[in-house]
Amino acid sequence: MKQSFADYDILWDSKSLVSLLLFYALNVKYSPNFSQFVIKLKNSNCIFITRFQLLTIVEAGDIFSNRYNFRIVLEEGGFQMQFINEQYKVVGEKSTDAYGTTYIVEDIQKDGLLKHLRIINLQNETRDFINYMKNNFNNYSKYYHPYLIDFHFFNRIRLIDYKQTVLNHYYYTYDYFEGINLFDYCRGKDFDSILDLAAELCEAVKFLHLRGFLLCRIDNNDLQVVRDEEKNHLKILALPYPRETSSRIIINKMNTCFAAPEVHKDASYSVLTDVYIIGSVISCMLKASNHFEEKSEDNHGLIMDIIKKCMAEKPEDRFQTIDQIIAGMNNCFGKEYRIINKQYIQAMPQYRLNPSARHRIIDRILNNAKEHFFINRPNKVSLVVGLEGTGKDNFLETLSIIAQHEGFVSVKTVLNESDVLRFSVAETFLRGIIKYSDKEIIDKYIGIVNSVMSKISKFKSIPPKAEDEYFEKESKEKFIKRLSSFIEEASKKFHCIFIIENFQWIDEDSLSLIDEMLKSRNNSRTYIVLATDKETYSQDNKLKEYCRNLKRMNLMSNTIVLRNFNFDETVEFIKLILSLDKVPYEFAKIIYNKTKGSPDYIYDIIYMLFSNNNIYVDDEGCWVFDKVNHESLNIPNAEDMDILNNVYRLDSNYQDILKAVSIFDTAVSADIVEGFVEVKGERLVSQLNYLSYISIFIRKQNDWGISYSFSSLKLKESIYESIPKELRRKYHEKASYILKSKLSRENIKGEDELIRQMLRANWHLEVKEYIFDSVRKTMENNSIYQTIQYLEHANELLSKENAADERISVCSRLGELYELIGEYSKAVYCFNIVEDIAAKEGNNYLLADVYIRKYSLLYKLDDRKASLKYLAYAKNLLRTIDYKAGMCEHIIVMNRMMFHKRKFSSYIRILESALKEIDKEEYKFIYARMLGIYGRLKAYKGEYDEGLIVLEKSIQILESMGNYIKMLYPLNSIGTIYYNHYTDIQKAREYFERCLSISQRLGNVYYESLSYNNIADQYRIEDKYSTALQFYQNSLTKAMQIKDKYMRSIINLNMSLANIGIEDYKKVLLTLGEMEKEIMNSKYSGDIMDYFYQCRAEFLYAMGEYERAAEYAQKSVNMCITWGIMENYEAHFVKLLSEIQLSGRLNHGKIKAFLDKVFEVNWYKLGRTACVKLAEIYISKGMKKQGLELLARGLRYVSNIDTDMLRLRYEYVEALAKKGTERLEGLTKLAGLMESAENNEIKWKIYKAIAEELIEQKNYREALKYLITSLSYLRKLVYNVPDEYKVRFINSHDRSSVKENLCRAAELMTRDEPGQKAAKKYTTGNISLQEMDKYFDYTEYRDMYRYKEADEIAAGEDMDTSTRMKFLGKMQELVSRFSDDETANLKYMVDLFAEITQAKNAFIATLQEDGSLNVIASYNRYQETPFYKYLIEQVNQKRDSIIVNDTFEYNAKKGDILIPKDITAVFCIPIVTQKERGGIGIELVEERRRYKEQMDNPIIGYIYLDTDSIINNFTQESSLFCMMAAKIAYVLTDNYNMKVMSTVDKLTRLYTRKHFESALSKELVYAEKEGGQFSIIMADIDKFKNINDRFGHQKGDEVLQNISSIIMSSVRKGDICGRYGGEEIIILLPGTDAEGARTVAEKIRKKVENAKLLGFNTPLTISMGISSYPEHGTWAKDLIDKADQALYHVKESGRNGSRIYELNMSNSIKRIDRLAGIISGDIVEDQRKTETMLEILDLQRDSDKTLEEKLFSFLGRIIEVSEAQTGGIFCIEETGNEKRISRKILRKRLADREEEVYYNEGIVQKCMETGKGEYQIDWNGYPGIDILTGMPDWQSVIAVPMTDRGRIKGVTYLSVSIKSKEFDAGTYNYVKTLVDIMAAALRTEL
Repeated sequence: MKQSFADYDILWDSKSLVSLLLFYALNVKYSPNFSQFVIKLKNSNCIFITRFQLLTIVEAGDIFSNRYNFRIVLEEGGFQMQFINEQYKVVGEKSTDAYGTTYIVEDIQKDGLLKHLRIINLQNETRDFINYMKNNFNNYSKYYHPYLIDFHFFNRIRLIDYKQTVLNHYYYTYDYFEGINLFDYCRGKDFDSILDLAAELCEAVKFLHLRGFLLCRIDNNDLQVVRDEEKNHLKILALPYPRETSSRIIINKMNTCFAAPEVHKDASYSVLTDVYIIGSVISCMLKASNHFEEKSEDNHGLIMDIIKKCMAEKPEDRFQTIDQIIAGMNNCFGKEYRIINKQYIQAMPQYRLNPSARHRIIDRILNNAKEHFFINRPNKVSLVVGLEGTGKDNFLETLSIIAQHEGFVSVKTVLNESDVLRFSVAETFLRGIIKYSDKEIIDKYIGIVNSVMSKISKFKSIPPKAEDEYFEKESKEKFIKRLSSFIEEASKKFHCIFIIENFQWIDEDSLSLIDEMLKSRNNSRTYIVLATDKETYSQDNKLKEYCRNLKRMNLMSNTIVLRNFNFDETVEFIKLILSLDKVPYEFAKIIYNKTKGSPDYIYDIIYMLFSNNNIYVDDEGCWVFDKVNHESLNIPNAEDMDILNNVYRLDSNYQDILKAVSIFDTAVSADIVEGFVEVKGERLVSQLNYLSYISIFIRKQNDWGISYSFSSLKLKESIYESIPKELRRKYHEKASYILKSKLSRENIKGEDELIRQMLRANWHLEVKEYIFDSVRKTMENNSIYQTIQYLEHANELLSKENAADERISVCSRLGELYELIGEYSKAVYCFNIVEDIAAKEGNNYLLADVYIRKYSLLYKLDDRKASLKYLAYAKNLLRTIDYKAGMCEHIIVMNRMMFHKRKFSSYIRILESALKEIDKEEYKFIYARMLGIYGRLKAYKGEYDEGLIVLEKSIQILESMGNYIKMLYPLNSIGTIYYNHYTDIQKAREYFERCLSISQRLGNVYYESLSYNNIADQYRIEDKYSTALQFYQNSLTKAMQIKDKYMRSIINLNMSLANIGIEDYKKVLLTLGEMEKEIMNSKYSGDIMDYFYQCRAEFLYAMGEYERAAEYAQKSVNMCITWGIMENYEAHFVKLLSEIQLSGRLNHGKIKAFLDKVFEVNWYKLGRTACVKLAEIYISKGMKKQGLELLARGLRYVSNIDTDMLRLRYEYVEALAKKGTERLEGLTKLAGLMESAENNEIKWKIYKAIAEELIEQKNYREALKYLITSLSYLRKLVYNVPDEYKVRFINSHDRSSVKENLCRAAELMTRDEPGQKAAKKYTTGNISLQEMDKYFDYTEYRDMYRYKEADEIAAGEDMDTSTRMKFLGKMQELVSRFSDDETANLKYMVDLFAEITQAKNAFIATLQEDGSLNVIASYNRYQETPFYKYLIEQVNQKRDSIIVNDTFEYNAKKGDILIPKDITAVFCIPIVTQKERGGIGIELVEERRRYKEQMDNPIIGYIYLDTDSIINNFTQESSLFCMMAAKIAYVLTDNYNMKVMSTVDKLTRLYTRKHFESALSKELVYAEKEGGQFSIIMADIDKFKNINDRFGHQKGDEVLQNISSIIMSSVRKGDICGRYGGEEIIILLPGTDAEGARTVAEKIRKKVENAKLLGFNTPLTISMGISSYPEHGTWAKDLIDKADQALYHVKESGRNGSRIYELNMSNSIKRIDRLAGIISGDIVEDQRKTETMLEILDLQRDSDKTLEEKLFSFLGRIIEVSEAQTGGIFCIEETGNEKRISRKILRKRLADREEEVYYNEGIVQKCMETGKGEYQIDWNGYPGIDILTGMPDWQSVIAVPMTDRGRIKGVTYLSVSIKSKEFDAGTYNYVKTLVDIMAAALRTEL
């Protein structure tokens, strides 16, 4: 489509023409709709140039200087669009207006059904409409009327032509029709025809009113006449709006030609405004007809009376209903029009789940997701629990759709109990995201993708790569990590929400995948919604425990429970179902009482009443309820409503289908159902689809293709039970035959269903063999859950047979597997069966083993009594039999209990006795395990060295036996010894990491959990609490899998201490509170109670609860004494500190004794921490000497342990010990170093100490600043304190002194500075929780600080005036410093913004095409965070600046922008295009945007500023200044963008050759003038052509990008790097001699070599040559040539090196430039293209090759350079007038032999007959199916004739998937040139 804007027959000079084209370049380049200019010059053809070419022409000034008559046409790129969201193929454009475009499309998912698709652009005028449609689009699909559009769907556009789009466009679709404008149709029509159309208009509007809608607004084009079933009728295209509508949601506000006066006045809409529209439309119809003269005056007068009454100015004077209009027409003209058509009104009720209550829940989930995506909140999971009948399925479907509307990628999967596939969710996840993923990422993980997806695909179009390992061949953990990495990398450019319905049925591998996805805590772009039903959730302890741990890890927000509706919500739901304005109270009451508000049951009841005609529509179009005695209605209760009444009204064919499907547990395909019923083929599919349509079946896609299952489980059971038993068995028998045949014939999954059918058919023998074979396969694949399912089937079968030995084997294995996955109760059940069999057979050895196993399981289940009973059984039985192995196992299995009870001494004696008696060779394995336990016990008793020796011996024996799983115990124990005793953190970590590696390889989840926990301990002792918490969370996840309560308790306590370290006290209290009751009642209370008491004591001490802290610390100390274990010195220390705080006295002797003991037992971290904390107390009490002595003692052990936090604390206390200026300098230095510290406690202390010293020096203003900052950190600290402790927290540990000093400093400053307003006094002693906000309100004090002294401002001038004058002065200074360097100018501007606002971070950036930020200039070092992009997206949405002066206050008021807590103020200001006024340009703009007068100016950049400081100048005044300066920033940013487009290479982001040469010329002039020097490095990638040949040009481009990044990171900011040729890069190093350049070159060379860009097995290197000014030349060309000669000297000498130019190089090596004399300029691709041309000429001279070989080589080369995937050459013979293909050569890319490939014969034939080439997308050929998306894989093709002297000798044909590339005119012209060269070269042979 071309839009012509203006013709000019004017005399233009060069300058004016440049100005006009520049105007077009600036205004069009930001519009995505226009891609090409057509300039038509007088007396010449049209010139087509792209937008980029136009900008280049304008910049270069390359404009014609003569006078031209020209015409400018903009070609709209949108018409080139072919596919939308992979579903709609664009056929043509229908219309365009100010708000979007309407297209005619084919719905390719519905057999090419034609539809209208209306695109709505997101802009200010459409924002409210789009927001309304997001939540209410379903309301439009609940009605149908032939006179209205049939609304289909509303959604956001995510994909255009299979590529992701970042544009904010939405669309809705409606039915396709061909019509004529109503008023055009009326021309020449008679009066009766006009009346008929008027009656149709009334009928349509009446229908809308009955459905709760209003017409509101229409224009001329919204009224059409269409032909349907031999009858012309009206069609209204306008979208109606709901009653009580807000004018804001109406988008066609400009259409006022039919609008009522009240609409113009106050935009109010009602039934009466629609009456006005009807009258206005009838009037226009009559005017268009021009037939009044044929009618009597009576008719004219009568119709005019009706029109006038419809269009009365006052609403009360109009017809009050549509019925009155029709009645008037019938009475006046003798008609019998009826506008109530019950066929359309009394439609089957639709299940709509749109009550506002549910939308609030959806908003809550999506807000949680936004918080995670945009401000890094840790919550990344939501749990939805639905009560029975609450409509969970519909809720999740609505959630998924609305998530898409919000711009997220939403992927929903539904799990079934019968699903046994591994990674059942992975396939759905991948199918959902892969369409949005970059091809590079898919290629990178193609093996993983293929492994997951190929198992169900019928297409094998993705070739697996040899180097990729599939998950059957590699460890599960590795595969899961890679799969998780793919999902994470694939979703980098979008935010994805995964919804998993029926989460309780998830398989083990999928659960592991989700756990791996949840591990990523930084910048994660995935959010997971888990959904289950309430009954399952309440009974499934494993599920509850999993979710509970997610909450503990802060990964899951609160559980969302879907409950039944209350009465009001029930009424609203009934309104939605029946489209009612009002529901009769009695009817609603009965429905509510019967259903208890269950949405599913409400719908079922209404559906039943509708089906039975108990509710119906009367002749007036209203639903009738009052004619029915509701009380006497036999409405079934909710529990019976799943069986629908109309099921049994179906005929016998349908009944047979229902019975057939009911016998299967999974969904089944039509070909399976065929075996049971008489109906076949398409008729059967039609009947199955009908059953889906009436909601009896659910239609889904599974391994068997399109399959069907019951929507109601109760209905399925009811029908199944109705089948006679014998017939039922025959059904199962037939199903077994069918499935067995299908599974052997097709490579699909379904073994589990086959086993169930065999069991029910009583095929015992055959099914047993099948089960055991399946068990072997699943065990080989390590699929635990699937193995369990098969073993359960086997157990069920064996229970009916007398097969004791087989059942022992099956149940024992089942018990082991259940124990492995933490299902201890089920494991006990399995061993109970084994116990019964062993007891009956009298097998005492087996019985002893079972007793030992059951003891261990029951102990883990915390059933102490039962576990000890079985331990006694085992002991007694072992005394009666000679079973030494069993006795040793009995001793070993006791270890956990003995450790928990701390019975170390007695257990050591037992072990020592056993170790003496055991035969070390016969029982070598048992002996080694006992040594491991014995060594650990020795360590627990403090005998570390001896314990270490014993443990090493255990490892040696186990390693020699190859039993690595049992090595884990001693390995872990050794790591613990190095950690606890030797404090050798590095050594301990080595053992723990080794333990982790082995456990992951072997799949031992327990030791994985233990290893993660121990590694986390190392990080905690290093004060790296955040890292420690990540490892603890991994550990907790694993402990949760095996349901190990003991391990979980230990981890939770460890996490509590880590959370105390990061001051997250709320989480600590929550964890300790949950654990207390559990620990008290558990079997291992003695083991960890002392640890729990210690954690509680540390928490209470931090809260200031000193008495309770001392109490709990003493309990911990006592517990150690009671259990006879080493003292807990951490508890001792808390007790010591609490006593000091309570008494106020320091006991020097006690302190010394404590420290002596701590350092004696090597608790160095505790000792150093104690020294610094006690030293601080001493110094605060004036005991400086004693404090410094303690510091000195702590520093003696710095070599043993040192952390950043310890160093900070020591330096702080050292500074406190100083006085005056020395003290102030030390503290101020610390303040500048602690920004990255996680600890807010130390921050407020340091700032408070600085302020106290400033007060002493009477510098009250500065003291005020530091005290405000101290108070802000204290506020952050208090934020994470539980409410019940906040008051005590503030009033302890000297924290209240901050506010007291603040008040004091303010008071002193008031006295010291005349004119200052006195601050209010505030006492802290009696603060309450309600006064907390007031306590931390620092506004008054900040204003005092910002107040300028009298001598800084003029008399009577306020602070804002002063700031304004300062700003204007700075602006003047800034502008005076501007140069022609836009980057430097923008840097000056950013610095000014930061200075004015006192910002911490500031930058000016643009948003690039891929959605990433391009920061042009920044004040601080820029580090991208998700928040920056999120805020910029918000600016784009709002089209306005975001100004937040105080984020604390903003968040308290619940602002709509999510702002991280560490930011105290933020500005984000858009840089918008400035409209020009006047001149010729504005006329063109007005014409070009005739529909877009209200559109906002395009945003070209953003100004961002933030601060984390309370003291700042983020005021309203400074924001206005920044917004004013944004106009200057626009000019600079626009110039920068223009310059970048012409000076920066798009691929590498290096400078272009042209820009580099310009920079080199400038540097030459400067060096010559100043006597300076510089050097040039010419770099070339070694064997780059081989990379392109082997890996493809896409990989070559990636390598070029990566090497360019390495070079840029290796040079200085002022150095210039440019892309000189294809793979040549040139570097200019100002002020650098040759040796300095050599150093830089070697640095680059080593980085490239070590980067391993092609993998470890494929080296990639770079060669470089160096020349220097003035040593090697004084001309630019000389210097470049000599660097080039040095480069090629390196190449000839073996590559991978760098050399400085030497004189002899000119003679020894001469570079042959094959491009010399052929190409000039800096077009990057020319070198490769010209090389290809020369190679083709060389090919012709190769006499050793046959013609076929030459053509085959030529075809391969042309496929490569054009980036095609397949190609062919078709040689043609001509006999007379007949042409035929004599031979054809076909090949694929990179193939070394001919292969059959698909080609479109029609295109080849057309080219052969016409002799004309073409390039196009082949929409008509067979495209194949893309396995990843399931969509047609359309091809872009080129066909070029090979001609010689006018005769066609052949056709060259190239093809590539449009998802990879689309051929353009440039590629076609180049291919044609190559074909012409080849044809000419082979003239004699063709």
